[in-house]
Amino acid sequence: MAFFDKLKDAYETNKQIREEKRAAAEAYDNEMKGKVEELRQIIIGGIEANYREDLDGFYSLHDKDSVFKYTKEFYEKILLPASSMKKSYLSMYPYIDESKAGKLSKSFGSVINASDIVVYIKDKEKQEFLLTYDTFYFRTALPEDKRYFVVGNVPCSKISLFSLKKNDVDYSFMCDDIEVAKLSILDGREDDFITLDKFFLDIKNEDFNITDEEVDATIKKKIGFEISEEIKRYYLTEDEKMLFFAWGGDGSDYTVCTNEQIIVVDKEAFGKTANVKQFDYDDISNVEVLQNSGDSSLTGMLLDAAWSSVFKDCTLAISGSGKYIKITGMQKIEADRIVAIYNEFKREIKKEEKMLKQSAAQPQVIVQQSNEPDVFTQLEKLAALKEKGIISEEEFSTKKDELLSKL
Repeated sequence: MAFFDKLKDAYETNKQIREEKRAAAEAYDNEMKGKVEELRQIIIGGIEANYREDLDGFYSLHDKDSVFKYTKEFYEKILLPASSMKKSYLSMYPYIDESKAGKLSKSFGSVINASDIVVYIKDKEKQEFLLTYDTFYFRTALPEDKRYFVVGNVPCSKISLFSLKKNDVDYSFMCDDIEVAKLSILDGREDDFITLDKFFLDIKNEDFNITDEEVDATIKKKIGFEISEEIKRYYLTEDEKMLFFAWGGDGSDYTVCTNEQIIVVDKEAFGKTANVKQFDYDDISNVEVLQNSGDSSLTGMLLDAAWSSVFKDCTLAISGSGKYIKITGMQKIEADRIVAIYNEFKREIKKEEKMLKQSAAQPQVIVQQSNEPDVFTQLEKLAALKEKGIISEEEFSTKKDELLSKL
């Protein structure tokens, strides 16, 4: 019986330990949930406390169409060039996968349509931030235990400015002067935060104009001084500007669109030599994407496992003036952007050619202006001066003969 008594005592002891652990876990869980609710109230309450009716909301007087139009342009011209979108934390309209809207609705506890999303952010700590035209949603990791998340939303009309403030080792995601979350600088994604902060400022400052100079400066910052100087050797003019840049599959090859040409650099082993092909827009006969999946869905839920066709690899073909090249391993969204830039310049070239033809076809009309009205007017003035005795008869006759000789 002693053996069974010991077994029973051991069982009871283990049971008590399990119950104590369970009770401790429940207490800890309740404590963290209390901190979650406390932080949620601090964030939402702080933002709403800053709100005043005399302050403009984030979008101010911008209508929805203009905001979405600019977001698309910003993504294609500022965020996309020289970036690896498969690693980016950012996604913007219209590159949002409709199939992922259900997951977002679950994350934020609200019904969300992909077509309403302006910006979506998801970092490696699974923090998520979503901005629509009407509402800002956040899912912030609890500092005490990042397994717990603070979830909430605030109308954009109550927020004057979103911004990212740089600290020593991270960035603070701010709504006006309220910190919503801290974002770690991982995998060299600091460019994401700098880019996003610029987007927020552009919206707030009503600056919806992206110049070629601005795109060129952004690309140079991303690719670095050495590559920027290397590209200059292939420029056709001194004031040439980069409009797009795409890295090759190995990280050393690249393709550049400027306002004059497309440059394709294919470096050999260790980058000591390079095969460079240049295509002036005037000389290009065709630019096309040869491989794509046929799937037209778009994705923005970055860092997820599934990718739609827009981020899958494809082959871009460029031909003209006896030159032909295939660029493999390029993301379809990058290839589509190069095609779009080429088509835009081709339209401008055709427009200029049409105007020149029309100008050459129109007969030139030479209009000879008669000086008779001026001569007779001056004669009348001379006569009036003679009658008033200001000039003599002889002076009048001399001047009259000079004027009549001009007829």
